[in-house]
Amino acid sequence: EAMEIADFSGQNEVAEVEEVIEDFGGVPSSRLQKIDAIIVGAGIIGLCFARDLASLGYRTLIIEKESQVGGVWATNDYPGLRLQGPGCSYRCLSLAPHWTKEHSPEEYYRPTRAEVMIYCQELSKHPNITLLLGTECNHERHVVDNDRVTLPVGTVSYQARFLFVSTGFAVGNCGTPVAPIELPSNV
Repeated sequence: EAMEIADFSGQNEVAEVEEVIEDFGGVPSSRLQKIDAIIVGAGIIGLCFARDLASLGYRTLIIEKESQVGGVWATNDYPGLRLQGPGCSYRCLSLAPHWTKEHSPEEYYRPTRAEVMIYCQELSKHPNITLLLGTECNHERHVVDNDRVTLPVGTVSYQARFLFVSTGFAVGNCGTPVAPIELPSNV
């Protein structure tokens, strides 16, 4: 008499449970990645925010639809393109651009597009920053649950404490942070 051998690996049960979770609108754990912060948009503001958080030890994910960082600095390339105001104020707290070391604030130095693009590249290079370039995402599809926000991106969902949308003024809701926790009224 032939004996049936049961599958005790758990593979089938895990797949079935994940299907049920999806059917009810949830995200299976195999496709859920937990991080500290999600930044949508790799323009100068998104990069500065990500770099400062990463420097404080937060694991940060930047999602950018274009193939490179830099926002409008990457897409605009006309002769003589420079920052309109002084470069001393165009920076994040955790990484000073080279022009602040080479020029005093009194000089009213205005960095060129090439200098700003180099700075954008430098901002994105940090061990706590994961960069997804060429990745579309609809940040309005985020779900807030207790103290976490979940954002689906393709076949993976990312869960974080913070979602910061920095997609530029022309795109809409520019730079509106979503903090899924109650903030004190005096902040």
